[in-house]
Amino acid sequence: MFFTAHVHALFGLVMVARLMTVAVAREKERRLRARGSMLAGKITAHLMSMAHAAFYLLAAGEFWLRGAPFSPMTWVGAALWLIAMLGLLALREVWTVRVFVSRRELRQTGSLYRRFRHPSYVLNIIPELAGVGLLAHAWFTVALCLPLYVVLLLRRIRTEEDAVRSSFQHR
Repeated sequence: MFFTAHVHALFGLVMVARLMTVAVAREKERRLRARGSMLAGKITAHLMSMAHAAFYLLAAGEFWLRGAPFSPMTWVGAALWLIAMLGLLALREVWTVRVFVSRRELRQTGSLYRRFRHPSYVLNIIPELAGVGLLAHAWFTVALCLPLYVVLLLRRIRTEEDAVRSSFQHR
């Protein structure tokens, strides 16, 4: 029972942290808009926001209905989630929830972008969702939602690449 309480506290922390990252992203988006950046792929952005929220809600539902024992999967999930949060720190100002482009912004070519074509997805989104699913022992959510989320992610990547290509062609 002692360890189960720790898993509940950890999962609660993850949920609160997610709400905080959304608030930070909204503030970054406000600053990007103020500098003239435009949102690309509104429909995809909306679908991804709904899918992300649904993933968290379904994982939370599985967690609370079934309970999550303290196990090696708890540690793996927590480690993946921590990697995702460190990914956000590494991306700093270029990380947002939605895709924004601006003709005034410089194309990102730093070390993360040399290693990963889409560092936000590799360092944040995939480990975040996998981590939450494993931490919550939400096997149904992972099995059903993660593949669907990857389909949306591929759509977002196409949207992002089209927007960047279009923005930088006009320079």
